[in-house]
Amino acid sequence: MMKYIRGLFALILLIGLTACGGGGGSAGNTSNGAKVFTTAPEKLTLSPGATQTFTVGGGVPGYSASSSNGAAIVTLNGSTLTIKGGGGGSATVTVKDAAGVAVTIDVTIGSGLDLFTTAPETVTVPVGGQSAEYTIGGGSLVYEVASSDNSIANVVFSGNRFVIVGSTGGKADITVRDSIGGKVLIKVTVGSVDALFSTAGTDINVGVNAAVTYTVGGGNGPYSVGSSNTAVATANISGNKLTVTGTGVGTANIVLRDATSGNVTIKVTVGSTADLFTSAPAVLTVGIGTSSPTFTIGGGSQVYTVTSGNTQIAGVGINGNKFTISGVSAGKTSVIVKDSLGHNVIIDVTIGSGADFYTTAPGDITLTANGTGTYVMGGGSAPYTATSSNTSVVTASASGNNLTLTGVGSGKAVVILRDAAGKTISINVTLGSGNANAIFTTAPGAVTIAVGSSPAYQIGGGSAPYSISSSNTAIATATLNGTNFTITGVATGSANIIVKDSAGNPVTIVVSVGTGATVALFSTAPAAISLAPGAAPVYVIGGGTAPYFATSSDVRVATAVVTGGTVTITAVAAGSATVRLVDSVGAPISVAVTVVTGQNANLSVTPIALTGNVGDTLSISITGGSAPYTTTSTNTTNVAIVSGATLNSAGTVTAALLNVGRTTNIVVTDAQGTVFTVPVIVNASSTALGLNPVDWSINETNNSVIGLTISGGVLPFQVFTNNTLLSTVTGTNPDPLNPLSFNGRTVNVSLGTQGTRCVAADTPVIITVKDGNNISVSSTMRILNLTTGGC
Repeated sequence: MMKYIRGLFALILLIGLTACGGGGGSAGNTSNGAKVFTTAPEKLTLSPGATQTFTVGGGVPGYSASSSNGAAIVTLNGSTLTIKGGGGGSATVTVKDAAGVAVTIDVTIGSGLDLFTTAPETVTVPVGGQSAEYTIGGGSLVYEVASSDNSIANVVFSGNRFVIVGSTGGKADITVRDSIGGKVLIKVTVGSVDALFSTAGTDINVGVNAAVTYTVGGGNGPYSVGSSNTAVATANISGNKLTVTGTGVGTANIVLRDATSGNVTIKVTVGSTADLFTSAPAVLTVGIGTSSPTFTIGGGSQVYTVTSGNTQIAGVGINGNKFTISGVSAGKTSVIVKDSLGHNVIIDVTIGSGADFYTTAPGDITLTANGTGTYVMGGGSAPYTATSSNTSVVTASASGNNLTLTGVGSGKAVVILRDAAGKTISINVTLGSGNANAIFTTAPGAVTIAVGSSPAYQIGGGSAPYSISSSNTAIATATLNGTNFTITGVATGSANIIVKDSAGNPVTIVVSVGTGATVALFSTAPAAISLAPGAAPVYVIGGGTAPYFATSSDVRVATAVVTGGTVTITAVAAGSATVRLVDSVGAPISVAVTVVTGQNANLSVTPIALTGNVGDTLSISITGGSAPYTTTSTNTTNVAIVSGATLNSAGTVTAALLNVGRTTNIVVTDAQGTVFTVPVIVNASSTALGLNPVDWSINETNNSVIGLTISGGVLPFQVFTNNTLLSTVTGTNPDPLNPLSFNGRTVNVSLGTQGTRCVAADTPVIITVKDGNNISVSSTMRILNLTTGGC
């Protein structure tokens, strides 16, 4: 019985083992019923060449694995499944057990993303240049990049990065592909996306033998150029610079081409379409025996002639488009400038001084026998003559500008003075037992001069010859030449200059020598200022006679210290005081000072508003309030603070106007937090030509050089005066290739020499500036005749 039971148990056990994995049982199930499986996900993404390993289990052992295509490569070792990425794409990996039950895995070889590149859809590359480096991503991760035309655009490619190199001007397509059919197209322009252009425009004017340069751009370089008529104009190009040169009067077409099909035609007129013009003023005065400045002719046909209406009065010289006018003899005539088309410009010319004929001799003179009187003649038209109506009473001699009258015997006579234009002056001369006219000079009784200056004067009356001396040559010296003498300031102080005639009759001139010119004492300090304690503004002192001195009516409120040509006013404590500035001869200036504290300090900024053009530099002045001061701009793109952003005392802030825009505020803040806002309006740069000051006056004895300021206009400039005897004009920063032109914006004006600057009456002189577009503007200098102390 026990044997039967054991046999039955063994049979049941055998049946159970067969169901777990043996040859029998349900397909796909182990003896415990588990299905075949893998540890791989249902969907798997791999890079090409990458591998991943998974485990197979369940089902009926004796597994197999396969791939639907070469995109995925699979191997199975026992229960270990390895999947490797192929060349890209997708595949299905199938794993089966011994019973044929299958598990599938969807495998993608690549990134799993669409193919892309960081390059934009359109790219512009210069000829010979290259693009930025671009990156490729997505797709199969196996890429290639190619150009549709390597002669225009080439590609340098490595891994997933590439750059585009411009070979020649033109357009090409760059194609980026992956191994599974992904594609991205990039449109490439080598050269410029803009059409071919030049800054010359389509119609230009060029002078004969003149050259102008323009900039070329756009299109697809390199560029070339040709002329339809080289007898009229030639053209050459270097890089992007086009130069057109006029060779003869006429018209021609300049054709500009790029490396592809772009072309631009420029019509060139050699000569000028502008009206005939000249840089000479319409009214001109030239001295006898002298020449005018060199003037320029422009416009018209550019073939010019210049003729004088009377060569006995004025001569002319011409060289190309430059000419001069020379004085031959006194009188008036016209100079005619013509071009080959018959157009003309007429210049009214006066040969002479431009001033009325005059003499320093009085209208009635008394001389003694053998007594001599010496005087000066000027103005009118030299040379001068002098004749006596009775040479037994007086003889008259004219030599240059000097007139000498010599008494002969008792009686009366009339001396007639004539200039070359026939104008006359009569002098009544009486000789008897009386005294001759007293000696005199044209210098005032008291004169103030600067150290180093040398004003000139004349002597008359008395009996020649004359002598001159100085009481203190360490302060002032005097030099005599016939009837002319100069006084030279040596050092600060006072001295007496004594002039005597041959009889010993003296004239004394009190000379004060200072460091300034003979102008009134002045200061940049306002008449009244408000300061906070501790503020110490500095102001300039000038004019008068240095040295300068400063005193305060109450040093408990404010102190004043002079250093050379400046005065520093320091606020001490709240209150009021008067600062008195004086020069060495006692000329006073008073400044009312109010010192206030805290929020009551009156911060003052002037001007309170500014308007200017792009490129201008403007200034504001800060006083009052509590130092230090800070200054800012609310828009530094339009208005920038150039200097004075932080000031430890009252002073000046300079701002540069950079761009047109909405109103910008300059904000000034003092130490107490008081704020002052100055609105600034920036306009577009003005091209209008200006010359400032427009009208001004100067004494006939003034030795200063006056600077006139040019605004607007187009470089280069030329400057002219209508009276070359009474004035001299020069421009700053002269053009090295053409000394008659200058590029600076200051014109320096001074009077003529001591012998030619004298006027018998107030005389206007016109200073004219012309710019590169032949636009002109004038300033009037009025030379004032001094009844005492003049020439």
